[in-house]
Amino acid sequence: MTLISLAVTVILCEIDKTDERSTTVSVDYPVVDTDVKDFYSCNALISSPSQGEPFYGQDAQYKGYQASYTDNGNGTITDNIIGDCLISRSCI
Repeated sequence: MTLISLAVTVILCEIDKTDERSTTVSVDYPVVDTDVKDFYSCNALISSPSQGEPFYGQDAQYKGYQASYTDNGNGTITDNIIGDCLISRSCI
């Protein structure tokens, strides 16, 4: 497994004011990509911000593992990224 280091930026928005704080968190498991492609300010869709600009570091700027599952045909599903075996349940 690959150790992934994520920079998490918390942006608090107020009218005409942006406060950014960031921290680094290390995890020892693969992170599945969310497939988010859009970028946002506090209240609007924006173009991709560059490093050092407000709103940089959003989910859309990071590419992770794509979700992948296998139906084992016995009521379980395997997550091919993390290797967990999940129990499948039908909705009634």
